[in-house]
Amino acid sequence: MKTKSILLFIILTMILALLTGCGESTTKNEIKNEIKNDTKSETKNEEQINAVNKQEQHVAGESGSFVKYKNYTYYWKLTANSRTNTALFANYKDTVNSKNNLVKVDENGNEEIVLTDKGSGEIFIVNDKIFLSYATDEYGSKRNIYSTDLNGQNKTEYNQGEMKYIVGDYIICQSENNGDIYRINTKTDETETLKNDANIIGVIDETIYYTENYDYQVATLKIGSITENKDNGIIATFSTSEFKEYMDTPPIEITQFWEENDKINMYIGYRLGTANMLQELFLMTMDKDGKNVQKEEVTDLETISMEDEQTTEGVYFKTVQKNGEYSTNLMYVDEQTKQRKEIMTEEEINEKFNFTSDDEHTTTLYTSSIIDNEIYIVLDYGEHYSAEDIGWRYSYKRAKTMYFKYDIKTEEITEIYEF
Repeated sequence: MKTKSILLFIILTMILALLTGCGESTTKNEIKNEIKNDTKSETKNEEQINAVNKQEQHVAGESGSFVKYKNYTYYWKLTANSRTNTALFANYKDTVNSKNNLVKVDENGNEEIVLTDKGSGEIFIVNDKIFLSYATDEYGSKRNIYSTDLNGQNKTEYNQGEMKYIVGDYIICQSENNGDIYRINTKTDETETLKNDANIIGVIDETIYYTENYDYQVATLKIGSITENKDNGIIATFSTSEFKEYMDTPPIEITQFWEENDKINMYIGYRLGTANMLQELFLMTMDKDGKNVQKEEVTDLETISMEDEQTTEGVYFKTVQKNGEYSTNLMYVDEQTKQRKEIMTEEEINEKFNFTSDDEHTTTLYTSSIIDNEIYIVLDYGEHYSAEDIGWRYSYKRAKTMYFKYDIKTEEITEIYEF
């Protein structure tokens, strides 16, 4: 009995040992699998973090007269000599060969000069390069484009033309006299012609829309598009026969172009007279590929005679009537809601900047940019300069130029500088 009991005890002990061993082996394998899975998870997390970091490191290109890029705001700090001192309708032009300071301002308001060189107007910053331009004729119709790095060094010259839009790594440009459409590769500095004898209308979803140069004999506006570097050809047309009172000489043109409700919208009209005023106007809508075109005649005289009422973005002056008196108020279009909102009334402008409103003085908008919750604005204040009047057309002499910004949330006005 003792022998049998001993044998039974030994067998049970061996069985328990085997079971314990299997349990230890299973636990070790589970731990190994958990470690393996955790390592994979950590690797995936690292990949996700790196992907996010790469996205954060990629800063989209920006453009405007005031540009925010990597926490700095860039703009041309002009002087009294940067533009002509007198002009018809206070339309002062850039002076040729005038050098200005390109400055950048940090979030604390500290200013630094990036570059002193010929240049004015729109600033484009893409892939850590600053693209600028300067006037080469006294009429302001010809400009040269160049670029520098963010420190104002490594200057590169490009073609003549005007920078219009940023599409990916490219800046879309219009050559002088509405000649050709071309693009600058901001990484390689190479230029490429996209379309000859065409004029850029706008860019929607990285597709460039253009009109072919107007043909008086055909008297039809031809609208085409370009996707990447492929010309899709003419996708829509508008004939002068649509108008009721059209004479056979003036060209028809697109005065506003925008996207709304996934549709392309544009105002089309023509001008007559020494004041170059719009005579008739149509609203044309279509799909982005040119299908389902609809045309509606605009009969609102205020919209036709006052082109600022067609404005779909940015800052503009609006003439308003109150108690039989007219005033010109500074407005902007809210980027999110597309509602028109008031920045300052004419009376507030005059009081703030010590301007005067009468037939002998005028206040005009030189340039502006909306950046986040701030609107940067430059106003010119001019006095009648009768020596250069042409008939009923008044000439003005610039008396003051005022740079300031408006906080959309607080409605606070902050003066930047004046000359």
